[in-house]
Formats: sequence, structure tokens, C-alpha cells
Amino acid sequence: MKLLPIERITTHTLLGIRFWDRLTNQVIADGLQVKAQRLSADRSQRLGKPVFGRATPSGTIAFFGLTSGERPIDPDQSPWEPGIPKEDVVIDLVDRSNRFLPMSFVVQVPFKGVFRGQGDGFHPEAIAEEALGVQLWSAPTRPIPPGMAVIRTQIVIGDGVDAPPAVNALAQVRAAASPAAGFDYYGLTDDRGVVLLLIPYPPIPDPSTPDTPYPPLVQQTFPLTLTVYHASNLAQLPGSDRLDLEAVLNQPPVDIAIHRTEAGGLTFGDELPITLQFGRPLIFGTALNAEGTEMESVLRIQTA
Repeated sequence: MKLLPIERITTHTLLGIRFWDRLTNQVIADGLQVKAQRLSADRSQRLGKPVFGRATPSGTIAFFGLTSGERPIDPDQSPWEPGIPKEDVVIDLVDRSNRFLPMSFVVQVPFKGVFRGQGDGFHPEAIAEEALGVQLWSAPTRPIPPGMAVIRTQIVIGDGVDAPPAVNALAQVRAAASPAAGFDYYGLTDDRGVVLLLIPYPPIPDPSTPDTPYPPLVQQTFPLTLTVYHASNLAQLPGSDRLDLEAVLNQPPVDIAIHRTEAGGLTFGDELPITLQFGRPLIFGTALNAEGTEMESVLRIQTA
């Protein structure tokens, strides 16, 4: 009996995306529903049918049948020869496990290799070089990993009783002093203006003198500063209820209401000092007095 070789057809995709959780430094694919759809040249409307991504063994989300450029590979011809026209594609991500916030962004295809958020627009400057993929953003419903510090607040705009939530605001926590120089972590607010910042504890400073003992770990405190970035006029991507992630991560800084005055007004600053204590969640808002002994249930900001 003569055995015939099995017919094999090899194709390639013009887009593969990797997603990354900075907190655990892991590539994430499980539980994610990711779809891609072509955009018109002016980005005003979507074209064709959406294509849902498939997770590969390497953790990359690959999209097959997205554009007419996908075709069987000619072994005598490079699949990335010049001349393939570039197209804009909108990516929509939803985490079915509610660990991460939904997001949308635009990628140009064909893209050779794995798209990891290359460029200035997809990662804050402080973490761009360490990124293993497009960063995922923790949702307030995310389970808390052991050993992590927990910081929460709800950000609203203005001083009204019914102040609107600062949706898609970017919150940055930074260590106030050495030895934690370069300690920068970020979070995004959800549709209620709520942000969950999960961060590792900053390094513990050395005692002031060699003979001074370290205080017990439960008594350790860490001075941090919070900066908020927000703009109210960002456009949504067509067919999406989410803003363009690249635009969200490039919002300008805004003033933060630090505390109320005796007359009931607000004192603003460009940074808010906060103190994290080891082992205790930090939930904060605008102080009701200059001493900061009482807090509102929300943190107020002022936009231009």
C-alpha cells in the first residue's frame, strides 16, 4: 500500500496581539474576548464583519480572515513584501472574568511580528520599555493578589452634590522619595469614576543610623503622591462605547481638590500626598478640613 502525504495549507495572519498584566508580569489570554474590525480611511465607520481573535499556545491573540491581504503563503515569496496597503483596524477587548477593564484601540495592519503596544501611545512612559504586551488595566472587581498594596478612590469632576464621575481618568501613584525612585504605577477609572490601584509595596528605607532598629513591618508607612490625568472632550471610536486607549493614556494632568477651606471652598494642587500603611487598604478622597482628619467619599478634580 502506498501512503499519500497529507495535504497541508499554511496561511498567515496580518495581526497578532499580546496582552500583558504588569502587576504579575504575565502575558494574559485566558478569559479575554477580543475582536477586530476594519475602519474606513477617515476612521468614521467600521467596515465588514468583526473577526474574533484566537489564543495561540504562546499567548498571542491572532486574527484570521481580517483583511483581503491574508492568503496562502507562497514558499518562494516573502509574505511581508512591500506594497501591501496599510489599513486601520479597531480592537475591542472585554474580560469575561471581570478582572480587567474593557478597552478599544486602533492598530494598523499588516503588522509584522506580535503587536505589544509598540510606540508612545499605549504605555505610560515609565513602563514602556518593560512592557511584554498591550497593558491590561485592573477593574475594581479584580480579585486582590496576595502581598499587594490596595489603593482605591472614586474620582468626580467639580464640587456639585451630583458631580459627574471622571470616566477613563488615568491615576498615577509615585513614591515621594528615595529609595523608591522610579516607582510609578497607574490605574484607569471605570464608568463610575472608581479606580483600583494594585501595587507592590515600595522599598523600605534604611534606618537613619546603623544602630536604629527597623520598626515592625505592620508599622511601616510609605509616602506617595497621586497625579490625575483627564480630558472631557475625547472622542469615542466608531461603533464602540469606549474611548481610544491611546487618547486616554495621553490626557493632560488636572488639578486635584486636596482639602476644603474653613469657608467651604476647595484648595487645589497638581499632586495629592497620600500615605500607605503596610497591610491596610488605602481608601481616600478630598479632605473636609486642612488637617485631613476627615475625608469625603470621593476625590474631586477640576478640569480646564
